[in-house]
Amino acid sequence: MRKRIFAAFVCLCMLMALVPSIVYADGTDSVGGLCEHHTQHDSACGYSEATTETPCTHEHTEDCYTLVTNCVHEHMAECYSDGVLPADGEEKAADSCSHQCSEESGCITKELNCKHEHDGSCGYVPATAGTPCTYVCEICNAQVAEEPECICDTKCTEEEPNADCPVCGGENGDISGCVGAAMMLAPMGARTITPEVLDGVGTEGDPYQITNAAELYWFAGLVNGTLNGVQQNTAACAVLTTDITINDDVLGDDGNLIGDGSNFEQWTPIGNDANPYTGTFDGDGHTISGLYVNSDARYIGLFGC
Repeated sequence: MRKRIFAAFVCLCMLMALVPSIVYADGTDSVGGLCEHHTQHDSACGYSEATTETPCTHEHTEDCYTLVTNCVHEHMAECYSDGVLPADGEEKAADSCSHQCSEESGCITKELNCKHEHDGSCGYVPATAGTPCTYVCEICNAQVAEEPECICDTKCTEEEPNADCPVCGGENGDISGCVGAAMMLAPMGARTITPEVLDGVGTEGDPYQITNAAELYWFAGLVNGTLNGVQQNTAACAVLTTDITINDDVLGDDGNLIGDGSNFEQWTPIGNDANPYTGTFDGDGHTISGLYVNSDARYIGLFGC
């Protein structure tokens, strides 16, 4: 009984193997072939399945072979009338050799030389390569529109957007996605602080030592990516070693700005929305005063974000 059940199971497995199945290509790089929108091949797609060869059933007969003679006999002393083998290099006729080439001696062999040509009686059918499906699904192969990327080096403003930028420029430009670094420019007539390179490597173990305003501006430029020839580092670490005053008498006793700000050194905050500061800035008990920022940015102060 168990043998019958096992035999039935094997038959079922063989039948299931004959059931055709549809396989869809994974991913979005499909060019042609079956997909969820073209589930079966038809005459329009040009697909034809490859076939395997059906072997020839012709059986060779004696007429299909040719006899080939290639004597393999080696002369012995009995093959010579004097009963002596020739010396090395000596030419001597084997005048008493009785050997005759035959199939039994191995001197005559049969080589196949069949002249049969395939016909309907032998059943031979050559293999075919088939032709690929030429159907190209416009839905599966639709190209997803790539989101434009900002190419600005400096931060755009409402007054001066970068017209060449696919994000910030044009009629539908949106500078909120600008990734350009804010420029550290002082207004006309203002004093200009030239950034000075800092000591240290900018890590938590060896932070930059900020000792004056020029070094503070250099550090801001490092984080904001505005230093020429210096790679941006938004994770740089620094420690303040002294009190620093950027501008004197920025605000009056009433808390309002003194003048129009044209004589003040302008400050660009460390970090911004596009390039937030992620490092450690240790004031070490010191102060930074007299910062003047003329910006409509969301975050304004020593740090921009």
